[in-house]
Amino acid sequence: MSDSDIYACQRCGAIDCKLWRPYSTFDIRLKCLDCACMTADPSAPIDASQYGADGSKPKPGLAESAELPYLFRRSWEIEWYIPAVPSASGSYWGYGAIPMDPMSPEHGDWLAWVALPLRMVEAS
Repeated sequence: MSDSDIYACQRCGAIDCKLWRPYSTFDIRLKCLDCACMTADPSAPIDASQYGADGSKPKPGLAESAELPYLFRRSWEIEWYIPAVPSASGSYWGYGAIPMDPMSPEHGDWLAWVALPLRMVEAS
């Protein structure tokens, strides 16, 4: 991402929050949680309340499996939307390449995305 790029929802304008992007496309249209949930399948909007503060939801059938690490029991997908995790190269990490491993030198990119609020915080 360059300095001229704005990390904002292209539907409602939300900023300073987690954003998602379409999977496997060069047409990057960022969406906030609520807009991604409403537009992923307009005929059956997704319940945004199932997503936690880290932007994930439980994987069906695996959420209660204590044997599996947390990352394997959660999903950060919203249908075909994936986390829009900015990379130092100026683009976004591919879903399978997001540096979730704490030993990865780029792990800070993931931590920065996880640290963002789930929704835009309104000014008081």
